Amino acid sequence: MACRVKDEYQRHYTVTEPRSHPKGYTEYKVTAKFVSKTKPEDVKEITVWKRYSDFKKLHGDLSYIHRNLFRRMEEFPTFPKAQVFGRFEPEVIEERRKAAEAMLRFTVHIPALNNSPQLKEFFRGGEVKRPLEACDLRILPPPLIPVPQEGTDAGDDARRSVAELGLQSLEPEGEPEPHRREQTEPQSPVPRGAVGVAGEEHNRGDEGEETGDPALAAKSEEDLDLLFASVGEEEKESGSPLRGPLSDQDLALFDPFIKEEQCSASLSQGATLAVGSELLPGQDIELAADALWDLQISQPAEQEAIQGLDPGGYLAVATEEITLALKREAAKDYAGALCGYRNGVDILLKGVQGACPMGGADEFPVGTCPGMCPLGELAQRERQGWLHRLELREGTRQGDPARVVKEYSRPAAGKELPRPQELRPAPVLLATVHYLLGQVAPRADLPPPEVHAFISDRLRAVHQDATLQRLRGAPCVALLERSLGYLLHAGYQLCREPPARFDPHLHRTQLQECFSWLRRCYRDSCHHGEPAFQALFLLYNLGFPEALRQVLQLPDPVRASPELRTALAVNWAYLERNWARFFRLVQALPYLPICALHRHLGPARRLALLTFSHGFSTRNCRCPLAWLARLLAVDGPEEMAELCRHHGLMVLDGAVVFQKAAFRDPDVLVHSPSQLLVDSKRGEAPLLEIIEDACS
Repeated sequence: MACRVKDEYQRHYTVTEPRSHPKGYTEYKVTAKFVSKTKPEDVKEITVWKRYSDFKKLHGDLSYIHRNLFRRMEEFPTFPKAQVFGRFEPEVIEERRKAAEAMLRFTVHIPALNNSPQLKEFFRGGEVKRPLEACDLRILPPPLIPVPQEGTDAGDDARRSVAELGLQSLEPEGEPEPHRREQTEPQSPVPRGAVGVAGEEHNRGDEGEETGDPALAAKSEEDLDLLFASVGEEEKESGSPLRGPLSDQDLALFDPFIKEEQCSASLSQGATLAVGSELLPGQDIELAADALWDLQISQPAEQEAIQGLDPGGYLAVATEEITLALKREAAKDYAGALCGYRNGVDILLKGVQGACPMGGADEFPVGTCPGMCPLGELAQRERQGWLHRLELREGTRQGDPARVVKEYSRPAAGKELPRPQELRPAPVLLATVHYLLGQVAPRADLPPPEVHAFISDRLRAVHQDATLQRLRGAPCVALLERSLGYLLHAGYQLCREPPARFDPHLHRTQLQECFSWLRRCYRDSCHHGEPAFQALFLLYNLGFPEALRQVLQLPDPVRASPELRTALAVNWAYLERNWARFFRLVQALPYLPICALHRHLGPARRLALLTFSHGFSTRNCRCPLAWLARLLAVDGPEEMAELCRHHGLMVLDGAVVFQKAAFRDPDVLVHSPSQLLVDSKRGEAPLLEIIEDACS
C-alpha cells in the first residue's frame, strides 16, 4: 500500500469564452488550475471545451453524490433548466456560464466531489499545460545522467524527466525527418480530436478525422490521473491506470447506480441514437435536440434526392418520416421510431441548406392569406360550431368573413406546418390587430372577461403567424407595441374579476413574453416608440433589480428620454421607500404607464402604512383620513378608512390611529380600480387612439 499526501494541490476553476460551434450549439472554455501547496511554482492547467449538456450531466452526478453525503449545512448550487427556444440569447448563455463556474468552485472544499470519478471524466481529453514554464525563466539544465526510478527503464525515465522540464526530448539519430517536423509543429489550444472516456471526440468533428498524437494523448491522460488522484486515502500499487481515490465499492455505498452509469457511459450520444436504443425517461431535452442536430446524412443518394425536390418539398418528406416515427413509437417500436426521427431531422436540415444556402429570409414561409381568417378554417369552424358569437352574422349561426379572426392553434408533435395560404402577411396582421382593438375591445354589450378572452386568443394567433414567418423590424414592432398597449389596459380593467373569469398569472406571462420579444427587436434597430415602451417595461416590473439593470444598459439617447427618466424616478422613489415623492410622481403619469404600474399600488400602500405604523406608533396621535388619502393617492376618505381597517389599524372620528402592534398583513391584497389615478387619465378617447399615440 502506498499512502498519498492529502490535498496536495489547491484548485481553481473558471468557465470563460463562450462561443458558437459550427454545428449550432454553444460551448464554453473550462479551465482547472492546480497549484502545489508545497511548491507554488508547480502550476498545471487543464483546459477543455464543454457544452450545456455536459455541464447538466455533471450537475446531476455531483448533486446526487452531495445529497447522499448528508451535508445539510450547505446547499448544492442550482443549474438552469433546459430550454429549446431562447437558449442562444446572451442572457441565457451568461446565466449558464455563471452557474457552471459556481458548481465547479463548490466542489473545491468537498473531497468526495473534488476527487469523484465523474469530475475526473469531465476533464478527460483536455490539454494539460504548465503556464509558468512558458515564461522566460532561468532553470537548471537536466542532469546528464538521470537517476532512474525503481522498476523503470533508464532511457524512459530520462526522457520523462526532460519532458517534465518542458524541454525538447532527444531523438534517435535514425529517425525519419518528417516525423521530427511533425513533433515541432505548434499545438492548438485544444487537442484536435481529443478522445474522452466515452470514445467520442470532444469537439465533435466530422467522422473520419485524424485524432491527435497518441504520445501526447497518453501524456495528458497520465497527467490527468496524477492530478485527480492527489487527494486520496490509499491506493494499491499496480500497473493499471489510476482511477481516483474512490473505488466502485466505496462510491456504491452512497451511489448504487455507479456501475450502471459507467456501463452506459461507454456509448456516446450520437452512437446511442445511431443504434436506435431507447431514450432514458429523464433524458435532457436539449441533449436530445442537440444530438439529433449533430447527425448528418451520409448517403450521397439521399442528399441528391433532397436537393432534387421542389422548393419546400422537403417539408412534406420530413413530415411523412416523423409521422411514421410517431406511429412506430405508439406501437412501442422505439428503434424504428428513433430511426424515423433521425431521418426526418436530417431531411429538414439538408432541405433548409439546399433551399437557402445563404441563410436568408427564404428559409421561412411568407403568408399569402388576404383575410383575417383562412377560408378553410372558417368553413371548418362553421361546420363544427366553433365560431364565437362575436364572429357571427346578426341573427344567424353563420360566420361573417369580415368578423371571423383566425384562432390560436397550439403546436403539437406530428402536426403539419401551416401552408403559406394559411398564414397572414404583416399588413393583414396589423389590420387584424386594429380591428380587434378598434371594434371588438369597445363592445359593452358582452361581459368584459369574455371580450378579453376572445381578443387575447386572437392576439396569440397573430403572434404565432409572425413567429412562423420570422417577422422582424418595423412590422413586428408595430404588432407587439399595439398588443402590449391592449394587454396593459386589460390587466387594469379586469383586476377585480375572480380567477375563474380572468387568470392574472397567464396574463402576466403573455405580457412578459411580449415585452421580451419587443425588446429583442429594439436591439436590432432603432424605433420611435422605444423610449415609451422601455418605460412601460420598467414600470410593469417596478422594484425588480434585473429590470432596472437592463434599462440602465440601454443607449444614452433612449435612457435620457423624458418617458424613461420619469420611470426611473418612480422606480428610485419606490426603492427608497419615499412614499410622498412616489405617489406624487405616480399622479402625473399618463394612462398606459399608470396601467402598467397599477399592480404595484397595493403593495406600495401596504408598505407605506407599515412605515407609518412604526414611525407614528402612539395612542394619542391621530392622522386625518383626508390627508392620508391625498398622500397615498386614494379616491376618498371612505376608501382610505376601508384600507386601514383591512390592515388592522383603528379608525376613529375620521382619523386613523397608528400602532405597530395592531398592523397586520392582509391575506390578499385587493387591486381595486382608481378613479383618481387611472380612469381620469383616459377621458373619452377611444382605446385604439390612446395606443396609437403611445406608438407614434
